[in-house]
This record gives sequence, structure tokens and C-alpha cells, in this order.
Amino acid sequence: MTVRRLGMHWLGRFRRHDGGATAVEFAMVGGVFITLLLGVIQFGLFFVSTFQIRSAVAETVAYASVFSNTELFPDSRDQDKVREMICKDLTLVPNCTETLKLEQMPLQSLSTGKHAITGNPFIVGAPGDVLVRRAEVGIVTFVPGMSSLTVRTSSIFLQR
Repeated sequence: MTVRRLGMHWLGRFRRHDGGATAVEFAMVGGVFITLLLGVIQFGLFFVSTFQIRSAVAETVAYASVFSNTELFPDSRDQDKVREMICKDLTLVPNCTETLKLEQMPLQSLSTGKHAITGNPFIVGAPGDVLVRRAEVGIVTFVPGMSSLTVRTSSIFLQR
């Protein structure tokens, strides 16, 4: 009978003792909370990068449409110069000049279905042509289990 009392006494004391309960609760909830917090930050970075690439491509398209035949923007026909102009606005993209896929083609040659941006064609076109400039770049991901995120955009403009 003394053994049974000793066991019940230890079990009752363990049940009433709440030291370390906070640590156990944090271990159960903390991982989920931190993952959700990192996910919110990651998607915030995604939307900022989307805004940056749309703005940068639209800016180069506007310059190409208005100033392409003047000395104000002589580099609108050079793919590497356009790439540099876009990359100077993309702050959240590492190695932008190497990873940015940039292509430009006449609107008539663009198919209506989905197709990936390869970065190969950069057709300057003649004055009066309607051109499409498309860009795609990967952004930094730091959330576990999220392999990669890419942002892409396209703009249509009239070559002058």
C-alpha cells in the first residue's frame, strides 16, 4: 500500500506542477507562427518585386516609344542596355543582369496561347511596328519548402 501511495503522490504532484508549460505551448505553436510570418514577408517581397518589374519595363517601353529616334535614349534598341535599365530598378533580385529573361517581338508574331518567356528573341522592328516587350526574373525565397518564385510582365508599345 505504501508503494501505491508513493506513486499517486508523484502523479498528483506532476499534474499540479505547471513549470515549463509555456515552453511546451510555444514549441507547439511557435513553428507554425514563424512559418506563417515568413510566408507573409515572402509574399510581400513577391508583390514588391512584381510592382518593380512592371514599373521598370513600362519605363523602358515609354522611353523606347517616345525617344527611340533621338539622342535622349539611343539604347532602346540594344537588349543589354535595356536589361541594365530594368535591373537598376529591381532591388530584390540578385544577379539581375544574368537572370533576367528579356524578349521583344512584333505583336503579330506573339501567339495567343501560353508560352514561356525564353529571353531569346529581341526583335527591334521598324518604325510604326507594334512591339511587345516581356520580362521574367526569379526573386529570393527564404521560406522552407518554397522552391522558387518568378515575376513576369509584358508591355505593348509602338516603335517610332
